[in-house]
Amino acid sequence: EAAFVNGVLCHALDFDDTHPESVTHVSVAVTPAAVAAGEAAGADGATVLAAVVAGTEVSTRVGAAAGGVFHARGLHPSGVCGVFGAAAAAARARGL
Repeated sequence: EAAFVNGVLCHALDFDDTHPESVTHVSVAVTPAAVAAGEAAGADGATVLAAVVAGTEVSTRVGAAAGGVFHARGLHPSGVCGVFGAAAAAARARGL
């Protein structure tokens, strides 16, 4: 629930970051997942930060590999790529 609420709050003011090559708003999916998983695992700040970096890397690489295809097919890259980045961030925060 914490990841969901934090994700909603990230979108509330619509100040999303954008990674131009992947056309994704990376932090809105990755950061809430990393923070929630880190809290659940009792992780320290350095671990949560490393989780955010790992999730960002995965999300942007998936988006960049698609090369704009998601928009062309009517999908939002942030949602498609963000789930992979969030999973990677949560896994990293939990030490997996």
